[in-house]
Amino acid sequence: MPRADFVCNSRKCQTPEGEAPVYELPVDAKVCPVCRSKRLKRLFNAVNVLRGRQPERDSRLTSSSHFQRSTALLQPGMDEADGRRPPKDMATFAVSAGDTTGLGDAGRGRPMTELEIARTMTQDQRHFGQPVSPSSIVRLLSKAPIPTTVVGRDSG
Repeated sequence: MPRADFVCNSRKCQTPEGEAPVYELPVDAKVCPVCRSKRLKRLFNAVNVLRGRQPERDSRLTSSSHFQRSTALLQPGMDEADGRRPPKDMATFAVSAGDTTGLGDAGRGRPMTELEIARTMTQDQRHFGQPVSPSSIVRLLSKAPIPTTVVGRDSG
């Protein structure tokens, strides 16, 4: 039961100096525990309601600033994404200034052979159930006839 401070205003409980004693009683107390007087008055100086540790609250979540609230909500995700980034001292490969393909020393790419296209289509079918690589999609589109109609000519 929560407790609070009470003062008894009866003459029976007054000290010789004329001061009223202060008691810590349950919040729903109606009578003085010493003199049984009903002249008990609650003091609102401190309410001892919480017995355990109060949960930590993030004041940013109740802020009127949209920036503060969104930062508080998005910060854990940003921290997690930063944790998944590669380290800054990770080895990288230099690309020469004259290289416009981005392939480095590998040179220009070459067209895929029929065997490589068939292998890619088989792998797509096995792993994904449908063609997903560009070579598989182009291969399927090149085999399918494209329906066309000529507009503006007489069919006669």
